[in-house]
Amino acid sequence: MKPKFTMILMLLALGVQLLNAQQKTVSGTVSDENGLPLPGATSTCPN
Repeated sequence: MKPKFTMILMLLALGVQLLNAQQKTVSGTVSDENGLPLPGATSTCPN
């Protein structure tokens, strides 16, 4: 019974960690070679 409870607890902790990792906010300014901001530019973060 104890190994089953431990496994469920570990999976629950992992699930909470994965959900928490999705809540990060990234902000900043995208600029060109001259340092001028690029209006409407977007960026993506690899998984």
